[in-house]
Amino acid sequence: MTSVTVTGGRSRQATPPSPADGIPFARLLRVEWAKTVNTRSGRWLIAASALLAVAVTTIPLGFPDDIDQTQASYLSFPALATALLLPVTSVLALTTEWTQRTVLVTYTLEPRRGRVLRAKIAAGLLLGLLAGLFALLVGFASIALAEGIGRDVANPDGTGPLLGLFPFVLLNMLSGMAFGAVLHNTAAAIVLLYVLPTVWNIIAVGALAEIGEWLDPTQSMAWLLDGTLGDNGAKFVTSMLIWIALPLGLGLLRTARREVS
Repeated sequence: MTSVTVTGGRSRQATPPSPADGIPFARLLRVEWAKTVNTRSGRWLIAASALLAVAVTTIPLGFPDDIDQTQASYLSFPALATALLLPVTSVLALTTEWTQRTVLVTYTLEPRRGRVLRAKIAAGLLLGLLAGLFALLVGFASIALAEGIGRDVANPDGTGPLLGLFPFVLLNMLSGMAFGAVLHNTAAAIVLLYVLPTVWNIIAVGALAEIGEWLDPTQSMAWLLDGTLGDNGAKFVTSMLIWIALPLGLGLLRTARREVS
C-alpha cells in the first residue's frame, strides 16, 4: 500500500484495486445473444418462425366460415406459429456447447456458471419478447386486413388474448430451455419437447382425464392464449410448475454441477 500526498500536505493511504469482478453481465448477455441469433441454425429458425407467423394468418382470412372471426383467433395463429419453432433456439442455447465441446472455453472465461446460465435465459426471453411483439403486429395487421375487406372481427374476450400472447411465447421459450438444460443433448431435447405433451394427451383419458387437466401443458397454454384462463388458474400454475419450473430447476442444477471435460 502506498502513501499519496494531497493538497494541504495531508496524506492518505491509496486503496489497491479490488479483484476483478469477472465479465460484466451485459457483455455475457451480448455473447449469449450472439450465440442464439448469429448462428446459421438460429437465423434459419428465426426466419422460418417469422415466415410461418405471416403465412398462418391466411387461415382465418381464407376460411371465415370455419374459423371464428374474433381477435383471439387472429392473434392466436401467429402466436402459435412463433411458439412452434422458436423454442428450438432455447434448446440449442442450453445444449450446443455441451455437444460441440465448447463449454470448456465458456466456463474457463466465466467460471461462475450461474451468471452464464442467467445470461442464456435472459437472451432467450429477450428473443421471446421480440418474437411476441412481431406476432402481435402480424395479428393486428391481419385483423386490419380482415376489417378492410368487410369482415366483422369481434372481441368477446376483451384484453385476455392480448395479455396472454406474450406469456404464451415466453413460457414456450422457457420450456425449450428446461428440456435443453436437463438433457444436454439437442436431438433428445427437441424430440421430447414436442412428443411428451402429445403423449400425455393420449394417455390422459378415462380415470386420468380429471388429473390430466392439472398436468396438461397444451390445454393450459390454450387457456392462456385465448384469454379463457378464468377459474383454471390453479390448473395452469400446476402444469407450468411440473412441465417448466421443475425440469428447468433440475436442469440448471445439473448444468451447474456437471463436470466439464
